[in-house]
Amino acid sequence: MLDDTPKDLKDLWNDLNTVVQEACAGRDLDAIRNGIVQLRSDYKERDLRGAPNFDSPEKMLAYAVAYHPAHSFAYLHLLSRRQFGRTLFSAMQRPLNVLVLGAGIGAETVAMLRWLRAENCVWFRGSQLTLVDRAPWEDTRTLILDPMIRDSLQFFDLGIRPVLSDFSTPEGHEELKKLVPEADLILAPSLVTELISEHSEEQLHVCLLSYMKPKSRLLLIDHGYAEFRHIAKQWSRDFTDVLSTTDQCKVVINQPSDWIRRNLLVWGGPLTPVTSYHMTWCLLER
Repeated sequence: MLDDTPKDLKDLWNDLNTVVQEACAGRDLDAIRNGIVQLRSDYKERDLRGAPNFDSPEKMLAYAVAYHPAHSFAYLHLLSRRQFGRTLFSAMQRPLNVLVLGAGIGAETVAMLRWLRAENCVWFRGSQLTLVDRAPWEDTRTLILDPMIRDSLQFFDLGIRPVLSDFSTPEGHEELKKLVPEADLILAPSLVTELISEHSEEQLHVCLLSYMKPKSRLLLIDHGYAEFRHIAKQWSRDFTDVLSTTDQCKVVINQPSDWIRRNLLVWGGPLTPVTSYHMTWCLLER
């Protein structure tokens, strides 16, 4: 653990590590490690179309170990240390319908609720969260997400709705046409790059442009890939650009707990823990 880690980030990291350990203890750790190795290979594959195929509970837990904590940590860093949270929610201090596209386990949800709770944003009470993904993450969310947000759901009296939908398909596109007009805030974490690889990002662009209501906001955030920066710049021409950056913000990620390093993530090779992320973002308003 880095000695100079701010308390909010340190608390988040400790809680994430505890939840991951409890979810994995007693399970087939070899299968989870193999899943991590496969995910590392998938993400390095230049010809990968979209997200990896999360075709087993072990592979989903592998993602929960290798990527979800680091993403949650990076998102909270941006919200708190970079003062991004105040900009994101400026002029939106009321109960919100939040739509998360490509939600996965819910790293952005964990970080957002931690920040809102720390800032005592009581105006968020009664909000609705809709988590959309093409993979059936519900069982993994029960293990990983639910313990992390249970108190915040009660504190803010939140509704949370999971939606299983692949919006690169015609059926998913029709689902989006129902969800987007309801949303005050749309989060698209690490999504656009996946859609670019499927040649379907323009479908999402057209849908958002057509169905987002006035003054609703869209947050695109990714790891600073050139393709993402190019698309974000293009999309910003059709919206009001509230805050965007072409620079890459480096977020140093703390190291996992001793138990996780002994059993799941070890230095050397594909099981090496994530050490940092380079983040780029674009906050747009309709």
